[in-house]
Amino acid sequence: WCTSEGDFSLRYPAIWDSILLSGHHITGVASSDSHKAKGHPLWALGCVRTWIYADNLSERGILDGIKRGRVYMAKGKAKMDFYASLEERKAYMGESVCKKDIVGFNVELEEVPEGNLFVYISGELENVVHFKDGNHKWSFLIKELPDREENYIRLEYYDAPMPPRYWGDAPRSQDNLRLLSNPIFIRK
Repeated sequence: WCTSEGDFSLRYPAIWDSILLSGHHITGVASSDSHKAKGHPLWALGCVRTWIYADNLSERGILDGIKRGRVYMAKGKAKMDFYASLEERKAYMGESVCKKDIVGFNVELEEVPEGNLFVYISGELENVVHFKDGNHKWSFLIKELPDREENYIRLEYYDAPMPPRYWGDAPRSQDNLRLLSNPIFIRK
Protein backbone atom coordinates (compact mmCIF):
# COMPACT_ATOMS: atom_id res chain seq x y z
CA TRP A 1 0.00 0.00 0.00
CA CYS A 2 1.65 3.19 -1.12
CA THR A 3 -0.26 6.45 -0.88
CA SER A 4 1.92 8.32 -3.33
CA GLU A 5 0.30 6.59 -6.30
CA GLY A 6 -3.18 8.03 -5.61
CA ASP A 7 -6.11 5.92 -6.81
CA PHE A 8 -3.70 3.65 -8.71
CA SER A 9 -2.80 2.35 -5.23
CA LEU A 10 -6.16 0.56 -5.13
CA ARG A 11 -4.76 -1.79 -7.77
CA TYR A 12 -2.05 -2.99 -5.40
CA PRO A 13 -4.37 -5.20 -3.31
CA ALA A 14 -5.68 -6.81 -6.54
CA ILE A 15 -2.12 -7.44 -7.74
CA TRP A 16 -1.26 -8.80 -4.29
CA ASP A 17 -4.31 -11.11 -4.48
CA SER A 18 -3.07 -12.53 -7.78
CA ILE A 19 0.32 -13.27 -6.19
CA LEU A 20 -1.34 -14.87 -3.13
CA LEU A 21 -3.62 -16.95 -5.38
CA SER A 22 -0.56 -18.32 -7.16
CA GLY A 23 0.57 -19.82 -3.83
CA HIS A 24 3.16 -17.25 -2.76
CA HIS A 25 2.86 -16.02 0.84
CA ILE A 26 4.01 -12.42 0.37
CA THR A 27 3.73 -10.11 3.38
CA GLY A 28 2.02 -6.83 2.51
CA VAL A 29 3.56 -3.61 3.85
CA ALA A 30 2.76 0.09 3.63
CA SER A 31 4.98 2.78 2.19
CA SER A 32 4.90 6.54 2.44
CA ASP A 33 7.77 7.02 0.02
CA SER A 34 7.33 10.57 -1.14
CA HIS A 35 8.97 12.91 -3.61
CA LYS A 36 6.44 15.67 -2.88
CA ALA A 37 6.41 15.98 0.90
CA LYS A 38 4.33 19.16 0.67
CA GLY A 39 0.92 19.48 -0.89
CA HIS A 40 -1.75 16.78 -0.74
CA PRO A 41 -1.80 15.04 2.69
CA LEU A 42 -1.44 11.62 1.03
CA TRP A 43 2.09 12.60 0.05
CA ALA A 44 3.17 13.27 3.64
CA LEU A 45 5.88 11.00 4.99
CA GLY A 46 4.47 8.65 7.59
CA CYS A 47 0.91 9.02 6.28
CA VAL A 48 0.60 5.23 6.15
CA ARG A 49 2.38 2.87 8.50
CA THR A 50 3.28 -0.79 8.74
CA TRP A 51 2.45 -2.20 12.19
CA ILE A 52 4.30 -5.36 13.14
CA TYR A 53 3.40 -7.80 15.90
CA ALA A 54 6.89 -8.79 17.03
CA ASP A 55 7.92 -11.11 19.86
CA ASN A 56 10.36 -8.44 21.02
CA LEU A 57 11.58 -4.98 20.01
CA SER A 58 14.83 -6.11 18.48
CA GLU A 59 15.84 -5.99 14.83
CA ARG A 60 15.54 -9.79 14.74
CA GLY A 61 12.09 -9.75 16.39
CA ILE A 62 10.76 -7.16 13.94
CA LEU A 63 12.14 -8.96 10.88
CA ASP A 64 10.70 -12.27 12.14
CA GLY A 65 7.29 -10.59 12.56
CA ILE A 66 7.41 -9.38 8.96
CA LYS A 67 8.53 -12.79 7.65
CA ARG A 68 5.65 -14.45 9.53
CA GLY A 69 3.14 -11.97 8.07
CA ARG A 70 2.15 -10.62 11.50
CA VAL A 71 1.68 -7.23 9.91
CA TYR A 72 -1.10 -4.82 9.06
CA MET A 73 -1.09 -1.47 7.32
CA ALA A 74 -2.80 1.64 8.71
CA LYS A 75 -3.40 5.30 8.06
CA GLY A 76 -3.85 7.59 11.05
CA LYS A 77 -4.53 6.29 14.58
CA ALA A 78 -6.58 3.24 13.55
CA LYS A 79 -5.36 -0.15 14.75
CA MET A 80 -6.46 -3.72 14.16
CA ASP A 81 -5.92 -7.32 15.09
CA PHE A 82 -7.25 -10.20 13.04
CA TYR A 83 -7.08 -13.86 14.02
CA ALA A 84 -8.77 -17.22 13.66
CA SER A 85 -10.00 -18.94 16.80
CA LEU A 86 -9.01 -22.59 16.82
CA GLU A 87 -9.91 -25.31 19.30
CA GLU A 88 -6.95 -24.60 21.58
CA ARG A 89 -5.21 -21.47 20.27
CA LYS A 90 -5.39 -18.46 17.98
CA ALA A 91 -3.94 -18.27 14.47
CA TYR A 92 -2.84 -14.77 13.50
CA MET A 93 -2.28 -12.93 10.25
CA GLY A 94 0.34 -14.73 8.18
CA GLU A 95 -0.37 -18.15 9.71
CA SER A 96 -1.71 -21.15 7.85
CA VAL A 97 -4.38 -23.36 9.46
CA CYS A 98 -6.58 -26.35 8.54
CA LYS A 99 -10.21 -25.51 7.80
CA LYS A 100 -11.46 -28.26 10.13
CA ASP A 101 -9.68 -26.63 13.12
CA ILE A 102 -11.28 -23.19 12.73
CA VAL A 103 -13.96 -22.21 15.25
CA GLY A 104 -14.37 -18.64 13.94
CA PHE A 105 -12.64 -15.43 12.90
CA ASN A 106 -12.20 -12.34 15.04
CA VAL A 107 -11.44 -8.71 14.28
CA GLU A 108 -10.53 -6.07 16.85
CA LEU A 109 -10.61 -2.48 15.65
CA GLU A 110 -9.33 0.47 17.69
CA GLU A 111 -9.76 4.19 17.08
CA VAL A 112 -11.43 3.72 13.72
CA PRO A 113 -13.58 6.41 12.13
CA GLU A 114 -17.03 5.38 10.97
CA GLY A 115 -16.55 3.06 8.02
CA ASN A 116 -16.90 -0.26 6.25
CA LEU A 117 -14.91 -3.44 6.80
CA PHE A 118 -14.49 -5.48 3.61
CA VAL A 119 -13.89 -9.23 4.05
CA TYR A 120 -12.12 -10.94 1.14
CA ILE A 121 -11.79 -14.68 0.61
CA SER A 122 -9.10 -15.58 -1.90
CA GLY A 123 -9.45 -12.23 -3.63
CA GLU A 124 -13.26 -12.24 -3.81
CA LEU A 125 -15.43 -9.91 -1.74
CA GLU A 126 -17.34 -11.97 0.85
CA ASN A 127 -18.90 -9.35 3.10
CA VAL A 128 -19.06 -5.64 3.97
CA VAL A 129 -19.83 -4.62 7.56
CA HIS A 130 -20.40 -1.03 8.73
CA PHE A 131 -19.01 0.23 12.06
CA LYS A 132 -19.48 3.52 13.91
CA ASP A 133 -16.34 5.34 15.04
CA GLY A 134 -14.56 3.95 18.09
CA ASN A 135 -13.40 0.50 19.19
CA HIS A 136 -15.06 -2.71 18.05
CA LYS A 137 -14.82 -6.49 18.33
CA TRP A 138 -16.50 -8.56 15.66
CA SER A 139 -16.59 -12.32 15.11
CA PHE A 140 -17.69 -14.17 12.01
CA LEU A 141 -17.80 -17.63 10.45
CA ILE A 142 -17.05 -18.72 6.92
CA LYS A 143 -19.26 -21.63 5.91
CA GLU A 144 -17.94 -22.24 2.41
CA LEU A 145 -14.60 -21.68 0.76
CA PRO A 146 -13.65 -21.89 -2.90
CA ASP A 147 -12.56 -25.37 -3.99
CA ARG A 148 -8.82 -24.79 -3.71
CA GLU A 149 -6.03 -26.52 -1.80
CA GLU A 150 -5.37 -23.25 0.01
CA ASN A 151 -7.54 -20.17 0.50
CA TYR A 152 -7.00 -17.03 2.52
CA ILE A 153 -8.98 -14.33 4.25
CA ARG A 154 -7.87 -10.72 4.44
CA LEU A 155 -9.53 -7.43 5.44
CA GLU A 156 -9.71 -3.84 4.23
CA TYR A 157 -11.31 -0.97 6.20
CA TYR A 158 -12.50 2.25 4.53
CA ASP A 159 -13.86 5.44 6.11
CA ALA A 160 -17.53 5.92 5.23
CA PRO A 161 -20.12 8.26 6.78
CA MET A 162 -23.00 5.80 6.39
CA PRO A 163 -23.68 2.12 5.76
CA PRO A 164 -23.87 1.10 2.10
CA ARG A 165 -27.25 0.19 0.63
CA TYR A 166 -25.49 -2.74 -1.05
CA TRP A 167 -21.85 -3.86 -1.33
CA GLY A 168 -21.19 -2.12 -4.63
CA ASP A 169 -22.36 1.14 -3.04
CA ALA A 170 -19.66 1.02 -0.32
CA PRO A 171 -17.16 3.82 -1.08
CA ARG A 172 -13.58 2.78 -1.73
CA SER A 173 -10.79 5.13 -2.70
CA GLN A 174 -7.19 5.77 -1.83
CA ASP A 175 -8.35 8.74 0.24
CA ASN A 176 -10.55 6.65 2.55
CA LEU A 177 -8.54 3.40 2.87
CA ARG A 178 -7.73 3.19 6.59
CA LEU A 179 -6.61 -0.41 7.39
CA LEU A 180 -5.36 -3.39 5.40
CA SER A 181 -4.64 -6.78 6.98
CA ASN A 182 -2.31 -9.51 5.92
CA PRO A 183 -4.13 -12.79 5.24
CA ILE A 184 -4.78 -15.85 7.31
CA PHE A 185 -4.22 -18.89 5.07
CA ILE A 186 -6.62 -21.84 5.18
CA ARG A 187 -5.71 -25.34 4.02
CA LYS A 188 -8.27 -28.01 3.17
